[in-house]
Amino acid sequence: MDINKSKCILLTVADEKTGLGHLFRTDALAQAIQNSGLLQTELVIACREGKSWLRQKAPQTDYCLQNWNCHADDVKEAISGAAIIVVDAYDIGVEVWDELRNSHALLAVFDDTGEKPHFCGVLINGGPGAHLVSYRKIPGQELLLGTEYQVLRPPFWEGTPRIVSDRIKSVLLMAGGTDHSQVIDSIVDIACKVLDAEADIRVIGTQKTFVDARVTSLGFLSAAQLKQEFDAADMLITAAGQTVAEAVSCSLPCIMLQTIGNQAKNVQGWRKHGVAQYAGKTSDDIWRKQLERGISVLNSKKQRSKQVENAKSLAINDSTRKLTIRLLVEICQSVPFFTLSEQEKEMVFAWRNYESVRRWMDNPECIEWDNHLAFINGLQQRNDKKYYLVKAGTLYLGIINLVDIDEKKKVAELGVYKNPELHSVNIGRLLMLVLEKNALKLRINTLRLKVRLNNKVAINLYRNCNYQEVSNDQDYQYMIKEISR
Repeated sequence: MDINKSKCILLTVADEKTGLGHLFRTDALAQAIQNSGLLQTELVIACREGKSWLRQKAPQTDYCLQNWNCHADDVKEAISGAAIIVVDAYDIGVEVWDELRNSHALLAVFDDTGEKPHFCGVLINGGPGAHLVSYRKIPGQELLLGTEYQVLRPPFWEGTPRIVSDRIKSVLLMAGGTDHSQVIDSIVDIACKVLDAEADIRVIGTQKTFVDARVTSLGFLSAAQLKQEFDAADMLITAAGQTVAEAVSCSLPCIMLQTIGNQAKNVQGWRKHGVAQYAGKTSDDIWRKQLERGISVLNSKKQRSKQVENAKSLAINDSTRKLTIRLLVEICQSVPFFTLSEQEKEMVFAWRNYESVRRWMDNPECIEWDNHLAFINGLQQRNDKKYYLVKAGTLYLGIINLVDIDEKKKVAELGVYKNPELHSVNIGRLLMLVLEKNALKLRINTLRLKVRLNNKVAINLYRNCNYQEVSNDQDYQYMIKEISR
């Protein structure tokens, strides 16, 4: 498939019953994939309430409105030309699933519940309770679980320093995108009762007018507006959905309410990480008293400071980009050097002699064409060296290699450089993940590397990929990493 002419199709559902969490998640992932520069994206939404309802709730979202989840013909049309299909919805017909599985694209599915098996290439649960969910083992399926793969909207991709005030001056209240549990009035009453009289209370997601003069209704906010409110607030009270993750990314002290059953495991996860107080299930009679106690706890600067530090240590701001790269890895192809076409050999030869590439090599001089061909031809009989050209469709990303392969010790030294004519972001990290995937196929457990001391960009890349510095000499830094599936 020509990836330059294809795209990533993201399929989701948003309505009064389902809420907006799935929409916000898929929209954020679409933007991250688009920003990679490797794929175009298209967001397809099924919504019973229609376009006017969606525009009121999520005014900045661009999408195609289509009931893809009900009719196989509709979903077949929607996914035409896709290299990756991402599904984030629960209520999907059997025939629709059959159409999705029969596609030649990589199928990735968000599943927070584990209630039924999904026969897809990648299954995603970025919640803090992901490891508490029991998933059926599907041969060849990649499981991406935990907050490392949490999806945040773009304004939350960057953290903001937080100073904890001596007392609570500003509180935000939310009950989910649609408040289908109808609890916002009760939350407002409790907050007005327990908080100091000087505290400013701001309610997001409603246009209601409240009796207490301290309460302001903000209506539905864009992600950028919500980030500004989070950065200015001292505390948030919200349903235990996607909003908690965005609050954690801002290190905002939080109290969460479980408004629907499938939030239970994520509630457990957030509590384990110590980033949010829990005020119970809104279906129970005692949640109001629990919320009062939760507000009283966070009235303490010490308790709020503790939540802030725990949220900072979780460091989820980069998780959306990490998920994007993991998905792109699955559509990358590693072509052994000895199988390259003549055109590909010429292209690699030109790359190798770029000054920006060869300056970092052991031999920084230009190589001759005959030597290049002899090197490639000699690789076919070698078990201690593996060189690959990495591409996604017809887009060539770079070169990866493993040398000094010791099959007995399961150790190898790596090398990598990107296509010098390609300026897409995060290509280096993408190539590293493809390289590690190839190493695991060769049963290699330990990767070593050396990098010139003045190659700061490469050193930072390796550090970000969790390679540890072990030694250095006058020219090189030596690093190592243990890898596993």
